[in-house]
Amino acid sequence: MKNFHEIIQQAKNISLAENERARVRNELRIYMHAYRPPIRVALRDQLFAFFAIHRTVPLVLIASMLSGAGIAFGAEGTLPGDILYPVKINVNEEIRGLLKFSPKSRVEWETKLATKRLEESERLTVEKRIITPEVRLAIQEKFNEHRKNAEIKIATIENGGDFEVAARINSNFEAELEAHDKILQKLTEDDADSDYALAPITVSAQNAIREVGKKRKNLEENIENKKDDKAKKSSEDMRVEVEKKLQEMNAFIDGIALGSGDLATDEIKKRLSGVIEIIAEGKTKQNEGKYGKAFSLFQKAMRTLERARVLINANKEFHIQVSIEENGDNNHNENKNEIRRDRTEKQEKKRGRDLNDTNDERGSENEQGVSASGEKIKSPLKDEMREKAHKKSEFME
Repeated sequence: MKNFHEIIQQAKNISLAENERARVRNELRIYMHAYRPPIRVALRDQLFAFFAIHRTVPLVLIASMLSGAGIAFGAEGTLPGDILYPVKINVNEEIRGLLKFSPKSRVEWETKLATKRLEESERLTVEKRIITPEVRLAIQEKFNEHRKNAEIKIATIENGGDFEVAARINSNFEAELEAHDKILQKLTEDDADSDYALAPITVSAQNAIREVGKKRKNLEENIENKKDDKAKKSSEDMRVEVEKKLQEMNAFIDGIALGSGDLATDEIKKRLSGVIEIIAEGKTKQNEGKYGKAFSLFQKAMRTLERARVLINANKEFHIQVSIEENGDNNHNENKNEIRRDRTEKQEKKRGRDLNDTNDERGSENEQGVSASGEKIKSPLKDEMREKAHKKSEFME
């Protein structure tokens, strides 16, 4: 206990500069306003469980967190490349993940983290930060990791027979991915450097959209012909959920100022009119006993609302105007996406060439050898090749 108290005392001596303290306080206020821990005792227990599993977390960090230094809270608003960003993704997010107990909540947490990585890419672009290859690769790898984890967990739910739950998670994930893809395209359309830097991330997002959309469609096809009581309840639950979402969107639109004039508001209302029509069609299918088809229609309406929500938030926060017009599921600007895919392939090839060039240089030095005095020894074979090339050049002249 004496050693532990000494560690705590040392942690208390760690201090931040005044501007850093102000930033931490501000981030803390934002976090406390947006997030309410569900059960404080459970959070404490989960903290100890987390550190028991992740023994590599530095002890001084643990002590700082327990003594209220605020490092974990200060890390919440960080972006890739910031000094506290590893705390955000390796500590904060891991701890919250431990608090997700049901299979559904675990999957939704993974999909949220995946879209969060895309949101971070957007913020880096808006803030005009330099996106280094290391930062881009870190975002891309974490995005793919979360997407893969979500895919595995969704497959577990599907194998358990909960096809409707799996379909709903895929549908919501697909809508959010599509919205962020549009936002990234808008943010980078007039910024060649950002477009170049983010090309691999956008390609990963578009690949995810195709895979998630394909899986969602397969699940809906399996559900569409169902007419049993379970299908009836699922379609009814989906109807209630989408109607509630529509009410929330109407209140959301009435309560915010987009700052883009009446045209943007008219466009949003037009899209919501389309949602109302889809919901009405779903109700008709319900009355006909086609519960699976009704479920798919309600999901389509939910995807439209979810895309609109993300895009409206981006328009308001980033001061941009991304159209929320429906282009059809998984319908993207293929010309631009093809350019991005080509660019990504070229980046990967260039990285491979750079690595090979480095190895060739090292190999060349090894071929030449080094004398006891440290001087490079010339290769007789290379000298002969250079001499032949020189003679050939003289002959041509």
